[in-house]
Amino acid sequence: MAEKIPEDIALMLKDKEDHTPAEGFNLVAVDTFAKLGEQLYTVDHTDTLEAAQESLKLYQQKEPDVTCYIYGPKGQ
Repeated sequence: MAEKIPEDIALMLKDKEDHTPAEGFNLVAVDTFAKLGEQLYTVDHTDTLEAAQESLKLYQQKEPDVTCYIYGPKGQ
């Protein structure tokens, strides 16, 4: 029997899924003060990983205390 995922984890996974692009790469930042399921926001969308990495570098210079991730295409 499969275990049920706790609601807070399900909200976070849905938030991540919502910010994962079908194509290209999203630079996603975390608002640690927002409600679960609403903590992620997309900063930039790029066509290549290299462009996303450059965008991350520039954003972290501007916002050094914000946690960011690069999400690649769904299924990869």
